[in-house]
Amino acid sequence: MRFRIKLAVVIAACMFLGGVSAVSAQQKGQWVPGQFGLNAGVIPDPGFTYANLALSYSAGQLNDSGGNKLPGITGNYSFWVDENIIYYVPKHKILGGYFMPYVAVNWASGELVANFTGTNLSAAGGGSGFADMFVEPLNIGWHFGKRVDFNAGYAFTAPTGRFTQGSQQQRGFWILG
Repeated sequence: MRFRIKLAVVIAACMFLGGVSAVSAQQKGQWVPGQFGLNAGVIPDPGFTYANLALSYSAGQLNDSGGNKLPGITGNYSFWVDENIIYYVPKHKILGGYFMPYVAVNWASGELVANFTGTNLSAAGGGSGFADMFVEPLNIGWHFGKRVDFNAGYAFTAPTGRFTQGSQQQRGFWILG
């Protein structure tokens, strides 16, 4: 009987793994990967907490919105942001979890150097300044056992920097991509 169960499990696992196909994805917009990793749902201890995350990304090719390499363009593209996050967690619980509003004030810089294949043309650009501020005024987190945390909330991005109606640069910092 045990042999039949083991055989059925092995056959089911092989069928599942045989049906798995490659999955592709592309990071888009302002969502920078790697911000919190395995601690993504963890609420800090009550009180004020300051977190600083320095993130740096670079690439040697420019992709379109579908993730495909743009033909005829080579160069270097880099992005760096210093995230300054301030959390506040009161000592009392709400709905069985901890209330944790927070704000992220970010300083960013980016640079683009592009060469157009088959021509003598190149382009370069970049800049630095405050990136859009991330504000999460409503956030509640729950702790379940040693390894399970969950939080839910409402957040918005507040534009910072100059604004000119109808211009290509609608906010204080922007990235091609």
